[in-house]
Amino acid sequence: MDEVARTIAGLEERQRRRQAGQMGILANALANPAPQGNQQLAQAASMEASTRHELFPSEDAYFKENPDVTGMVSGDDMIVLNPYSALSPKEKSAVQVNEYARLVMKQRDFRPGFDITPGQSSMLDATTYKGAPQQARRETIAARLASGDPSGGTPTGDQLSFVRGLREWMR
Repeated sequence: MDEVARTIAGLEERQRRRQAGQMGILANALANPAPQGNQQLAQAASMEASTRHELFPSEDAYFKENPDVTGMVSGDDMIVLNPYSALSPKEKSAVQVNEYARLVMKQRDFRPGFDITPGQSSMLDATTYKGAPQQARRETIAARLASGDPSGGTPTGDQLSFVRGLREWMR
């Protein structure tokens, strides 16, 4: 009986954390409105609906072993964030936007075809994306630029054009 009670208590705690996370994202969108405040709120709600807060055992094990991987799009096309990451809540929110950009590209089949600059290529070569397919590298740059991550490098005109279109799909 104690094991059942602990399981129920754990599930209730996860639900409370999930609800708190949803409220945090929505509160941030309301407190920091962009010129298109309603669009930002809609994006936050859509992004949150695309985020799964319960990890599968394999994801949990992966994140424990890789605390520097802050989030990813899982096999069920949901965003999952690493609970073992040392990033601040604000930084984790940026990662969530990055992963949402990846998810939108995948679900909408909206794939970048732009060239990657030598500086961006060097940056990617210092990560797990070294040797990755060119399309995965392009999508990484696009997602980083869409989320405002400075590690996306200095964008080209073609990259900026693609990211503008991606942000439209993200609304």
